[in-house]
Amino acid sequence: MNKTWKYLPIITVVLAMLFIIFAQSCPVNAASIKTEKKVFKEKGDQYSIKAEYPRLVNYKNKKSQEKFNAGIKKYIDNQAKGFKEDYKKAKASTPKLRLPWNLDIAYEIKYQKNDIICVIMRGGEFTGGAHPNPLFYTLTFDLKSGEKVELKDLFKPKSKYLARISKYCIAQLIKTKHTDEKWIRDGAKAEAKNYKCFILTDKGILILFPPYQVDCYAAGVRKVLVPYKKLNEILDPKGPVGRILKK
Repeated sequence: MNKTWKYLPIITVVLAMLFIIFAQSCPVNAASIKTEKKVFKEKGDQYSIKAEYPRLVNYKNKKSQEKFNAGIKKYIDNQAKGFKEDYKKAKASTPKLRLPWNLDIAYEIKYQKNDIICVIMRGGEFTGGAHPNPLFYTLTFDLKSGEKVELKDLFKPKSKYLARISKYCIAQLIKTKHTDEKWIRDGAKAEAKNYKCFILTDKGILILFPPYQVDCYAAGVRKVLVPYKKLNEILDPKGPVGRILKK
């Protein structure tokens, strides 16, 4: 009994160290990626702004947390700034606007595990037209590296990923088209600017086409899920998708 108590402090320290090592080796899951809703509001003479956005809190990697939060806030600030600049120009030419202007932005967190968080920001700015001008933005962020993930970061260097994704997306969009085929082919051609909006899922890369890119406003956001199995040989196993496929 006495010998057991003698070595208890050493055993406790060893177990604590093993727990820390195990915790650090495991990917961050949804429960440990915590966010809180932040709301920016502003009201002027004939305009109003309401923007909701996520803020990462209590995350173990403070640098990653700061960079994620700064990136989201920068997007909100830029949208508000551009909206107010346009409003001031409109007021300068028409002091009394026919209808009040408003800017509304909301968000959805679509993925938050494997050290990855994916956010969709959507909304619109009403400037007196038939309907609001749509706003759409996605952020895929690698909390392990502390960097925003671009589509090219998911693939091996020099792989022709855009051609592969474009071909698949065009085929899927044409199957369920709401508009003419030329609009789809132009908006989904293999150019980086056409594939800025995407998020990761457990099954594939979800490509999102904002209103007017491949279809009319009424069609909303068009989506195509490109399965990982269609891209296996060109995906970078050391990148963010590599962590997802290991699960």
